[in-house]
Amino acid sequence: MATNIVPNLVTVKGEVRSHDQEKLSKITNQIASSFKGIVENYSGMTSDDALPRLEIKIEKDFSSTYVPDDHPVVKLARRAAENLGRKMVAKTSGGGADANIFFEKGIMTGVLGTGMRDMHTVRESVGLDDMVRTTELLLEIIKLHAEGRK
Repeated sequence: MATNIVPNLVTVKGEVRSHDQEKLSKITNQIASSFKGIVENYSGMTSDDALPRLEIKIEKDFSSTYVPDDHPVVKLARRAAENLGRKMVAKTSGGGADANIFFEKGIMTGVLGTGMRDMHTVRESVGLDDMVRTTELLLEIIKLHAEGRK
């Protein structure tokens, strides 16, 4: 004999990311609307007004950041890379970093890649050579900044 057991509470957590604020809002609203629609449809099928009930809590973890290629912080990093005989490639990436928090406070901050592989997995790693190269670049950036050169 099968018994249907209905939990008294279900918690659903999710994450939506986009560099486009309009797209982020649109997708977030679509997800919330889907849950609302299901609850409204179910509520019309039963005489128990208490079930189901929906609470939606949307939290913003990180503000997006944008550092233009011609910003002094990018130019400084690019110059440091050139001094080391390297080419620096500035690009948009996903995820959150301390830079997002600084950016939210009006401090223009970029993120230097360290050569990490398989980020946020059990196989996450970074090569020692990559860390050394990143450290050399950081030291050159600090040196140029201290000299007042951009």
